[in-house]
Amino acid sequence: MWSASCVWNMNIEKYINNISNYIEKKPEVGIILGSGLGIFSSTIKEPINIDYNSIKEYPKATVSGHKGRFIIGNIHNKSVICADGRFHYYEGYDINTTTLPIEIFNALGCQNIIITRGVHGCLCYSKRDGFFEVPAFGATVVDRIGAGDAVFAIAALNVAQNAPIELVGFVGNAVGAEAVASVGHRDSTHKISLYRHIETLL
Repeated sequence: MWSASCVWNMNIEKYINNISNYIEKKPEVGIILGSGLGIFSSTIKEPINIDYNSIKEYPKATVSGHKGRFIIGNIHNKSVICADGRFHYYEGYDINTTTLPIEIFNALGCQNIIITRGVHGCLCYSKRDGFFEVPAFGATVVDRIGAGDAVFAIAALNVAQNAPIELVGFVGNAVGAEAVASVGHRDSTHKISLYRHIETLL
């Protein structure tokens, strides 16, 4: 008799086999995107989009702003895979489903994983350094639009330089804090302002 865990593991294997058909180079970085991060996903070079709907029996992303797709491509010469849409308890999903993208990233061989968590900051993982939970640093929040994009833009650069994962999250959240201080993230993050912000956190 099949157990629920056996069926679940078989489903994961099918998902991975489906996604692997689109992968030419093993992804080094896995990124889980939430709401309002479409700008970041557009920075991925040579993107290949895989809609969740095209993967048989794969869960559906139901939250507004979660597009429900994987994006495979390159950022600063690092191969990446993004889950553009995640799953939540409040959608009625269980723990296996909410952690599904992480399971897939791990099975595909990702060495680093970055997850934005809104007001809770971000969660970073690397096989070299382990898990690091980095809090949000924004004291003044004018507009949240663009914060996640800013975090991932600088995080991608740091990962490309093989920076320690705790530094990736720390600098990423500092840049995110700068981004939420302006309406619509209209102003670029200035180097001097960022240096001062980081100095106050150290």
